[in-house]
Amino acid sequence: AVVGLGVVQRATSNPAVEAMGSLREREAELNNDLQTLRTAAGFYDDAVAEAIRLSELATPVFASLEGQMDAGPLQAAEAQRVRLASAVVNPQKVTIPEYERPRINESSLASVGKGLDAVRKVRDGIPALLAEVRDARSSLAQVLSDFRTSLRAMGANIESVAASQIEPNDSADEGFRAAVQDAVNGLRQAQLGGSDGLAEMSTYSAALSTLRAEHDRVREELGVSSPPTTGTRSAGSSRGGQTTTPPATPGNGQDPGGQGGEGATPDPGGSSGGSTPQPSPSDSSPGLPVDPTTPPVDGLPTPGATG
Repeated sequence: AVVGLGVVQRATSNPAVEAMGSLREREAELNNDLQTLRTAAGFYDDAVAEAIRLSELATPVFASLEGQMDAGPLQAAEAQRVRLASAVVNPQKVTIPEYERPRINESSLASVGKGLDAVRKVRDGIPALLAEVRDARSSLAQVLSDFRTSLRAMGANIESVAASQIEPNDSADEGFRAAVQDAVNGLRQAQLGGSDGLAEMSTYSAALSTLRAEHDRVREELGVSSPPTTGTRSAGSSRGGQTTTPPATPGNGQDPGGQGGEGATPDPGGSSGGSTPQPSPSDSSPGLPVDPTTPPVDGLPTPGATG
């Protein structure tokens, strides 16, 4: 029994055996470090993909919103979009180290020591790689945050100017105006829920463009060329599908008095240009009565003369 116990003690105190236990522990720690690096790299890759998506999606939306909102917020957002696109032109490249245990003799302390050196070499490079990818992700996250802030400012501006964009287009049917307001409401709800709102901005732009086109179509159909007054109809408004025009004024484009001046007295004799001429006395008035006792100016007619 004493001999057996001594054999066990010699086996468990073998330096190579203890070194193998240490190697397995270091390899487990290395795998944890590598997984941490993979996770950080995955987060960064996701941020890069999101930045590319937002930049590409925003480009046509911003172009369509020109003239449909205030220029200031739109220009500020475009500047942030350019900054975002530039941040991912050359993204950080993260290379995950590979580790594979070298062929070793587990009974040889020197051989196991080479395995420990291989683990240490890989682990020593991980902190620098991890710091680089985390810094890159942090910088990109800030740019993304700034861009999203500019998108929220755009949404707030669209909501504030929506009424002024809708009201001038009063010739279109109410349904077209309601569609624009619904798009504005959808944009507000989306951004309150954490969305970037770009899809809803596109919906707003399309609805407003359709409203304007319908307004112009109706006015062209009615033959109205002057710009409408906000909230009111113009003089040439539609009644029963036809265009009504103001009644023509009498005279040559003047007031009924014929003089065109304020307070002028109407000319009963038709002295103003273009008025209806009055009949002369010789045309319509009967002759003066003749007194039989008064001889004619030219004398009496001679006998036998014919009248």
